[in-house]
Amino acid sequence: MRTVARLTTPLPTRFCMVSFKQLRQMMQVQGSGVLVSREYPVSSFTRLHLSAHGLVELVHGSEEKVVVECDDNLLEHLQVANSGRTLYVTSENKLRAPAFTDLRVTVYLRQLDQLHCAARGGEVSTRNTLVGAVPLALKVMSSGTTRLSVDVPKLTVNLACQGDVTLAGTAEEVQIQTAAEGNLDCRELRAQHLRLRNASAGNIDLYAEQTISLTHLGAGYIHYRGPARLADVRQYGAGDIRHVE
Repeated sequence: MRTVARLTTPLPTRFCMVSFKQLRQMMQVQGSGVLVSREYPVSSFTRLHLSAHGLVELVHGSEEKVVVECDDNLLEHLQVANSGRTLYVTSENKLRAPAFTDLRVTVYLRQLDQLHCAARGGEVSTRNTLVGAVPLALKVMSSGTTRLSVDVPKLTVNLACQGDVTLAGTAEEVQIQTAAEGNLDCRELRAQHLRLRNASAGNIDLYAEQTISLTHLGAGYIHYRGPARLADVRQYGAGDIRHVE
């Protein structure tokens, strides 16, 4: 009985790498560089989900709409849609990823009780203070910068992002849970009662006026300001917990 040896020739490593790079380029749609603006009328919403890879600005006022400025050949890659209570603004749910030369999204809103930031890159900011009569839940799962100003009775913050987060404004009660990579700056967020559970890698700056409770499981310092009474402190992390002026 004759045995036939079966030879296999592995593909060169360089060929595989080039092919992978070419595949990524094929899956990407390059922006034309010709910028156009489009206004999207939307239905009323109380929740906002953002996953647009660009500069997103929130404007609190009496009207509800979305204005987009981007490459003319990539407008179809940005989706603005209502579903239930939520308005979705996304550029990341397409099979072929758009490569914008510039993307600017302005969301005009009346009220908000949930804000979810989930973009892979870019920046989310507020042009003016988001004023609300109901609690606001903020979830940041993005990679990029987030800068928000709010005036609400209660603010709940959940961070699992890569990038710095800056919060300002006022809130009677603030609850923060973070497992992020980046710094959290709340020096300009005037909280009456603040509770923090930290498992992040980065520095945290806080302010509270009546009570503050701190649990540190992460890496980086926690500095807090204001006249608040330290109701509870639990130090298990790397980095100091300290009151500063």
